[in-house]
Amino acid sequence: MCGGLIGAPLGARLTARLPERLLRLLFLGVLLVTGAQMLLNAVFSRSQTPSLFPGPSLTDPILVVLLAFLLGVLIGAWSSSMGMGGGILTIPALVLIFGVNQHTAAGTSLLVMIPNTLVGSFMHLRQQTASLRAGSIMGIGAFFGAAIGIWMALLMND
Repeated sequence: MCGGLIGAPLGARLTARLPERLLRLLFLGVLLVTGAQMLLNAVFSRSQTPSLFPGPSLTDPILVVLLAFLLGVLIGAWSSSMGMGGGILTIPALVLIFGVNQHTAAGTSLLVMIPNTLVGSFMHLRQQTASLRAGSIMGIGAFFGAAIGIWMALLMND
């Protein structure tokens, strides 16, 4: 969350400066890479997902905090500039780097995105690169969709 508070305003400013075509290509690239990674994990799933820092055996907490903070800055900037980050970047980072299970990664991702969303949205509204009306209407639907999605996710295994 802390890293995202730094990254989100940077990403919003970046969006206003990058050409539309480049933003679309970056968005597509992240979807393809993340989709391929998640597909490979699902097809070749193991009982334990290998991770850089598996939960119980953290050897250097300072390194883990620093890495988590830097990932937060990156994810905050990326989510604010691309409009994505929670599921696309945060969940794979939590699963692959920190060894968090899929359910915990999904819930943690939503928590991480709260400050990113607030700061990024404010910046986008301020620079007129967001629609408050469209966002509000979609947000109402997303509220109910999130409740249904959480219920469905808890019925499934990792």
